[in-house]
Amino acid sequence: MIRHCIVSEGVVANVTEYPDARSGWQDGLEEGSLVVPSDEAQIGWLWDGSVFTDSAPAVIDPRQEILSQIAALEATVTNRRLREAALSDAGKAWLADADAQIAALRASL
Repeated sequence: MIRHCIVSEGVVANVTEYPDARSGWQDGLEEGSLVVPSDEAQIGWLWDGSVFTDSAPAVIDPRQEILSQIAALEATVTNRRLREAALSDAGKAWLADADAQIAALRASL
């Protein structure tokens, strides 16, 4: 059996199997629908006449941007910066500021 998508108005309306490879309009389909072989396309995917594409928007984790900012700030806290924090007031202030920024970002998660 070969997996096929039933496409209506450029959108996969159903997925079925036929014993052989088929394409185009087939008996029993609504007018304007066609059958296209595909191992991957799912219901709701788009068909442009040559390629299937997933119509679902990419899911973006809104926390990812905050986690990236935290990682970037943590990467700035190097051994050298820690030595400066131990030896100078300016270093202590810089470290306290970096820690405060990281804490504020973590609180927003």
